[in-house]
Amino acid sequence: MLRVSLLTSLNWLASWLILWSPLAAQEFRIESQIYMGESTLPVSQNVTLFSEKLVCDFLMSNEVDPHPIEIVVLDPHQHLLVLLDVRQQIRVEIPDLQVLRLLDELRRETKQNEQAKFLLDDSFEEDTDWSQGYVTLTSPSIVYRFKGEQPKDVTILPKYFEFLDSFTNLNATDPKKMPPFPRIRLNQSIKKLGWIPSEVQMSIIPNGFFREPLRAESKHTMTMGLSDKDRALIVTAKQYWTQFRAVTLTKYRGIEKPKIPIIARLNTRNEKAADDR
Repeated sequence: MLRVSLLTSLNWLASWLILWSPLAAQEFRIESQIYMGESTLPVSQNVTLFSEKLVCDFLMSNEVDPHPIEIVVLDPHQHLLVLLDVRQQIRVEIPDLQVLRLLDELRRETKQNEQAKFLLDDSFEEDTDWSQGYVTLTSPSIVYRFKGEQPKDVTILPKYFEFLDSFTNLNATDPKKMPPFPRIRLNQSIKKLGWIPSEVQMSIIPNGFFREPLRAESKHTMTMGLSDKDRALIVTAKQYWTQFRAVTLTKYRGIEKPKIPIIARLNTRNEKAADDR
């Protein structure tokens, strides 16, 4: 059972109050594309809409006229993440405390796994090249390189950082994705600078966990305000939330057992590592 200290609880509550204060009610959107290797065509693209009450992330199809194939809704007022599979018309609702519990379980399993524990133990050296505007985080197995800038309206940062942490932690619920611990370290650097990244590069060096080298890059474009089309997408997400059939997390993820073991990630780590955007 997850235990939270009184101080941690107060800090957590304060962060929510700050996040959703009137000063942080600005609306904005971020478009993201992920590229693998040297390819100039994205393997996936997302549209993330930050409204006054919800954050809705739309994984879009790679078509001329893209449409959502999966939607993740962050509802801070209900302390809830909602996953919507558009193709199967199913949904799962995950309380944020359940995500933290799964993250804690994954942390213990990772620590005990000889092949994977470097994801927790390896330290990153941080170097900033102000002339080029890049920050590099280097560990023995993973290198992150990112650039970005502080938004003109800094009141949007708490909302963005909450999204960043929530969606990173969500990887703990999916055995097909890389454990989120290195990305959590990257998030710390992004938040320290007060940036919204425009570009994030990740390079993986083969070891006992990663069988092959991997390079992935994500590009992000932020725009203040939401269009009528954006608002229509949010309405669609709300409709799917009420219409789609509710299933368990294991059913949604296509796994048989409630527990999400680190060994499942050992078998699929190279297939989905690029989802660590």
